[in-house]
Amino acid sequence: MIKVSVVGAKGRMGSHVVDAVNAAADTELALALDAGDDLTAITPENTDVVVEFTVPSVSLGNVLALVKQGVDVVVGYVEPHARPDTLALLEGLEVLSCREVDYRGIRLRE
Repeated sequence: MIKVSVVGAKGRMGSHVVDAVNAAADTELALALDAGDDLTAITPENTDVVVEFTVPSVSLGNVLALVKQGVDVVVGYVEPHARPDTLALLEGLEVLSCREVDYRGIRLRE
């Protein structure tokens, strides 16, 4: 059983992640945290992976704090917009490559 903690659990999308974790046969909800909750409650001992689904202004800071605590974190997407400070924050994190798709004659990265 995969123990999943969700950060942003009370939000519109985070609540769907909680529902999906609860509905899946091979996952169990370890913790459901939201704004104001203490991230240090999430540890490698009680959580196999964290799904971070908050807002852009706090998301990367949450990820960095959780990684520092030794927890594996999944984030859907980080768009640094070539900002040096944001790119520097991503150093050392595992980042999957975006794929490129053609949509109505436009090349998009996702």
